Amino acid sequence: MRKTLTFGSVNSGAYGVYISGSGAFDAPARVYQMLDVAGRNGQLSIDSGRYENLEVKYSAGVMGASRSDFASKIRAFRSALGALTGYQRLTDDYNPDEFRLGIYTGGLSVASMTGLRLATFDITFNCKPQRFLLSGETPVTFVASGSITNPTEFDAKPMLQITGTGIVGIGDYSMTIRGTSDQVIYIDCDIMEAWTMSGGAKVNANDLVQYAGNKFPSLAAGENGISLGTGITSVVVTPRWWRL
Repeated sequence: MRKTLTFGSVNSGAYGVYISGSGAFDAPARVYQMLDVAGRNGQLSIDSGRYENLEVKYSAGVMGASRSDFASKIRAFRSALGALTGYQRLTDDYNPDEFRLGIYTGGLSVASMTGLRLATFDITFNCKPQRFLLSGETPVTFVASGSITNPTEFDAKPMLQITGTGIVGIGDYSMTIRGTSDQVIYIDCDIMEAWTMSGGAKVNANDLVQYAGNKFPSLAAGENGISLGTGITSVVVTPRWWRL
């Protein structure tokens, strides 16, 4: 079965472009600072606690009935990719339960043409290190205290939607929500921002949330408790599970 990729709104199959999986399984490098210490053999390593972006390259081919058909398909596909700027969602048929966030770095040169049936080339994306699980995009609603289980080995930075005021516990973290009892506040633990909505527009609400230890919540591997203090009506957690 032929495999395709989707970048943003662009599906390669719509242009007759199909991929091989050689680059679909690459993993990022963890970032360490290596230091030389006088009188000590080897180097001292300092773990930065993060991973680098990585280049994800797909080998691809386009089927066509003629050379002009090849050319028109490649031009259309190249233009569709190039029209998308910034990070976009990247999926492929080799990893149907996950997605990356990547940037199309441009460039698409045909490596070979076999008769009048197949042209081959590489497609390259600069991707964030995480492979996000589709299951992590499903919101989980709590109207009473409970728990949520992280199925991966990596701390996830969730999106939270909290109704009411009071204390909320997320795993090993807690926060105090101020304001009005009927307000809905959104907290993105990845970009470390909080806001409310008014007339369809975001309104900064960082001053309405106090984080214990000044740390935004994350969901550790395994079970994480979710506690709703007095005055908190509901907590909706979109966990954003990820793996390498």
